[in-house]
Amino acid sequence: MMIVSKKKCICLFIVLIILLQACGTSDQNEVQSDINPSSSGEQNQTEDETFVPNETDVIFQNNQLKNKEVLETFMETAGTKGNDNTSEIRVVKYFSSDNFIIYDLKSRYSEEADQRWIEVNPDTTYYDENSNTQDVFNNAPQQCGRLEKDTTNPKDAYYKFFECRTNWEYRFLPAQR
Repeated sequence: MMIVSKKKCICLFIVLIILLQACGTSDQNEVQSDINPSSSGEQNQTEDETFVPNETDVIFQNNQLKNKEVLETFMETAGTKGNDNTSEIRVVKYFSSDNFIIYDLKSRYSEEADQRWIEVNPDTTYYDENSNTQDVFNNAPQQCGRLEKDTTNPKDAYYKFFECRTNWEYRFLPAQR
């Protein structure tokens, strides 16, 4: 009986040593940096870089909407009222010169469900969460049924998302005349 107990103890000791070696600190740091690359110096490098929007981006800055025609074309082909299976645009919404959110909008179609929708994915890399500005889509991706220009009140016209996951109606960008 004593021999069996010693064998069990030796086996457990060997397993424990193997586990401790497998969880060594150098390997653990490599795994951590693979999981979260921003935990290394890359985060500082990204924050220091200046963002330059693409020429085809829809940009809302200083109450001006640039590339409105790109947004209008996307609305015609995207969501429940659209006829295109897939289309994509990027919208940059500035709150100040160094505080903005980048939205990747992608229209999708599912044959199984016979449904179209718009995926709204915010990139908050350049967004200051401590600012007084709040935006519904700044914390998680959304799925919306459609994007339309609401001009029922011409003085307060907006491009709006409808039938979204967290909001039935969401005012996205002011629509200038």
